[in-house]
Amino acid sequence: MVHEEIDEEKKDFFRLQIGKIFDQVQTSLSNHRKNHVALYKLHTELANMKQPINHGCDFKLVGEIFFRNQFSHLFARVFPHKKGVRSADLVIKFVGAYVRFINEKVIEERQEDEDKDEEDEDEDEPETHATRFTARLLSFLREGISSKDKNVRYRVLQAIAEMISHMGGIEPDVFKRLKAELLERTNDKEADIRIQAVISLANLSDADNSEDDSDSDSDDDDDTPSIQDSLVQILARDPSSEVRRVTLMNIPINEHTFPHVLARMRDTSPTVRKALYSVILEERVKPQADPKWQCQVNYLHPRCLTIARREKIIRNGLRDTESAVKRATESLILTWLNLFDEKDDLLPRTHDGSREQNDQNQKIIALLSHFFLSSQDSIAEELLISLFNNPSIFSRIHFDVSYWENMTFEKAFLIRVFTQYCTSKKKEPELEATLPVVTQLAFYIQSTYNKLLEHISGSAQQGPDSADQDTISTSELEDRREASESTLSELLKLACYLDYTDEIGRRKMFQLVREMLRNEALLESSMLRCLDVLAEVSTKKDLVRVVVEEVQELRDNAYGADGNDGEQSQNPDVSIDESQENLSPKAARTSRDQLSQEQQLRVNVVDLKCLSLLRGMLERIKGKLDQNLSLDGVFRDLIIPSIQRKETQSRQKGLECFALYCLIDKELATRSFAYLMKQVADSPVAIKVTIMRALFDVVMKHKRAIFQAPQMTIEVFVAFVLPMLQEQEDASLKVTLCQGVSKLLYSDVIPHDELLIYLIKIFITPATQDNQELYQWLNLFFQLYSWEKQEHQRKIREAFVRIFLDVCQDRQDAPDADQIASSMLVEIFIHWTNPLQLADLSQRGNTESSDKHVDYSIQMDLAYDIIKVLIHPGLKVNISKEDRRVLCQALLRLYVPDTIDSRKIKGLYCLMQHVHQRSLGDAVAKNSFKKFEAMICKKFEKELENCSEDDLRKLDYYQDMFKFLDDIIPMSDDEDDFDESNAAPKKRRSQSTGSLAPDEDLEQKPFVGGERARKRARLSSDAEVSASKRVLPKRAAKTNAKPIQIINLEEYEEDTGSAETLTSAVSRLSVQQSAEVSVNESQLDRDISKLLDPLSSATSNTVDSIMDEDTEDEEEEVSELLVDD
Repeated sequence: MVHEEIDEEKKDFFRLQIGKIFDQVQTSLSNHRKNHVALYKLHTELANMKQPINHGCDFKLVGEIFFRNQFSHLFARVFPHKKGVRSADLVIKFVGAYVRFINEKVIEERQEDEDKDEEDEDEDEPETHATRFTARLLSFLREGISSKDKNVRYRVLQAIAEMISHMGGIEPDVFKRLKAELLERTNDKEADIRIQAVISLANLSDADNSEDDSDSDSDDDDDTPSIQDSLVQILARDPSSEVRRVTLMNIPINEHTFPHVLARMRDTSPTVRKALYSVILEERVKPQADPKWQCQVNYLHPRCLTIARREKIIRNGLRDTESAVKRATESLILTWLNLFDEKDDLLPRTHDGSREQNDQNQKIIALLSHFFLSSQDSIAEELLISLFNNPSIFSRIHFDVSYWENMTFEKAFLIRVFTQYCTSKKKEPELEATLPVVTQLAFYIQSTYNKLLEHISGSAQQGPDSADQDTISTSELEDRREASESTLSELLKLACYLDYTDEIGRRKMFQLVREMLRNEALLESSMLRCLDVLAEVSTKKDLVRVVVEEVQELRDNAYGADGNDGEQSQNPDVSIDESQENLSPKAARTSRDQLSQEQQLRVNVVDLKCLSLLRGMLERIKGKLDQNLSLDGVFRDLIIPSIQRKETQSRQKGLECFALYCLIDKELATRSFAYLMKQVADSPVAIKVTIMRALFDVVMKHKRAIFQAPQMTIEVFVAFVLPMLQEQEDASLKVTLCQGVSKLLYSDVIPHDELLIYLIKIFITPATQDNQELYQWLNLFFQLYSWEKQEHQRKIREAFVRIFLDVCQDRQDAPDADQIASSMLVEIFIHWTNPLQLADLSQRGNTESSDKHVDYSIQMDLAYDIIKVLIHPGLKVNISKEDRRVLCQALLRLYVPDTIDSRKIKGLYCLMQHVHQRSLGDAVAKNSFKKFEAMICKKFEKELENCSEDDLRKLDYYQDMFKFLDDIIPMSDDEDDFDESNAAPKKRRSQSTGSLAPDEDLEQKPFVGGERARKRARLSSDAEVSASKRVLPKRAAKTNAKPIQIINLEEYEEDTGSAETLTSAVSRLSVQQSAEVSVNESQLDRDISKLLDPLSSATSNTVDSIMDEDTEDEEEEVSELLVDD
């Protein structure tokens, strides 16, 4: 239908209809589908209205232009609305859905057209009113991407994000420009705008990949990064957690992006971590998931993940600090469990090849087969516990007789963890239904042990010279051997939870464990589990007896001796004393030097096994061990020779046994402590680590009893440890030293200040951050140490000044070296000395009267130390202006309690008055200090009322403070030197004010008047002016002020009393300056002349001022005096 033009009546009709549609879609989402159809009819009708041009050769799309203009006009009304307006959101959703509707409608119409030729099918798709409308609408929206109004930018990008996924093909030039504009919006300052830009880019990522593939061979250089690379950067570095979450939800997952997606398990935001577990890893692998995510199943399904990734996902989720993330991980585990249904080939089969019944146990076993169960840091145990916490899972777990028939590693692991869980939760009925009797479990262990022996003998028969075709069978035998050993170890762990009141079962288990200990091929892990069972079925004495006998028998067999002592110990009821009485003399062992090389190799292996056996036995002995001759014999025959050998492995295990023996024998520890210290010097690093651990453990166990001997004192041990702390560079040894020292300090076994200072220096050294184990240990230690006791906080506070000055000195000695910033150092000490942290821990620990154990004024003492550093001129370290600024700013961050000892606050305020005589560096430092001083004066106004320096000097409490003040030079180092004979005494004495006018009753005013009051009082009399020798600065002398009146002695001759008063005052001043030296009358006249000459030339010679021209405080003082005059 072709019209030359659209009359106004039709235009009004279409405007009305389109406007009604936009009005309806703002109210509800349910009417959008109906309005899509209605708007499409109007759109189609207007698209058929064309105006012929060029004599009918072409047409002008007047109907489409009218529709597009009217549509854009109504659509643009939502752009100024901010986020959250529901009507605007509904309109944008309607527009995005309409773009999808019209494109789907055009595709359907093309498919219904059956009159097209086959040749036409290969041609490009013709342009339709839908494609033209979509392209023009996108061009219209692009104009608002860079708008100055943030609401317009947000709404435009929201509309693009809604419609871009439903668009057809985009022109390459349009695509590149749109991509560049969207990438620019990812750096927008508004997080909501960045979110919409990320959604649009994620929808364009597939087209970007195809565009990159097509342009890979072209010579056009494009520096624009790919969309996937940009999304990866946003995912890792965007400051907004919501932007990262939306990026995580929309980023396409492939080989390139999947590692970055998994890295969000350690994101700082819990919402991002939860979204990763609940949405990405769980929802998208379910069978009923959205079909558009099916392409990601190959990366997200648990069977497609590597074992390392599976363990990392579960470990990070279950150990997360947020409970929401933990719950999401537990839900993910249930989803993985349900994926292993009866069609899964990973479910175990019976011996005849048929599949076992797919009950809950088999699903769990199939899940366990995807994890490492034998590693020390395995997460499988925590995974099972999370499943057991689910009542629906726990109630369906059962272990019948058939479960024990074909025992595997996964089965043994499951029943052991289940038993451990029931024991910890005190679920007695389930525990009784699960555990077999002792005799039955002993037979199960015996069967598994026999299989292990078969695998060992099979591996030995294969030998290293087997043919190539037998290599696979050899590897299979090794795998079976490892599986049997792991299964045996789990069953032995399970045996520790049994009740050994059944004497028959106890005897059976005892004999079985002893038999296994005699096997030289038994792994150390299984051997230690045997010791655990042996400790359960026997007493401490019997454990020592059995282990010593087994060690002797193993060594006798290795050396070739024919001892018969093993026969008498088969009875488990024989006590240790009876066993020692019945011991028969052993045949002499062959010397090690007389053995062949093969025999020596076997002896070394057996000795290592015996040392491991002894170490496991000593670790399981609790408390003090009574005198035992057999153990002493093994100590002399095996442990001491092992320590003296050169082989590192034998020596290390021997030292470990020696240290454990010292822990249960105080006398041996006292005698051997110095010997262990001597072993450190010439030992390799691995041996040093073992010895230092032994030394610290012995001190922690026996405490100061080790240092009772005169040759071994605490000072000797500290002198031994300190050089190692300073000079040691090996990371593992340094960690051991710091861990040991921190334990001694925390438990107050050796409360040595030097050790604490060196630990702090190690912690604040930037190089320590490279050693993460050491840095994390010290970070945790200092928090626990500082907030444990009031005494610990006091020690930390006392160490601040020394460490701060040492850092300043190091920075001056090596300016280019990497040093900790002074601001960071101060923040660390403020954090450690915070009394509120100590009070919080005391309250959480239910400490009675916790306030009595907390010194809330600890940081006021720290402020006292900081102020002393600011006013002390005799420091060997030159403190820079930046460091002074940091110290002054730190005063404002200190905790000031509401109540404090009045003596402390008066001393602090008295000390603060002397800071004004020092140069603090810059205006920032001065302002910070003035704020702190004003805060103290305002908060403790009552305590500081009627406070004077003279009164404080009379108290013994302040003697140390005034001794410090009297020993320092009151003037700044920046001020010029002057003649001491003409100046007032350097020391500030309370008698100096009274000596100037003894006949006058001068009132002593308190400090509370502030800085200005003190300055005016200093210049309030002519006598004080003459004593201070101060004149106007250069800049102040140029002002129109009254000249200072010159003192002339002739004016005083008329008044004898006044002359005598002045002469008497000047005489006393001269006597005080001469320090008890006799002065005759002529000397007195010369002194008077020296005092008066500078005053007579004050108005004529202002250039000779002693006042520092750069001192802003002095200029302010003089200016105020001139204004008052």
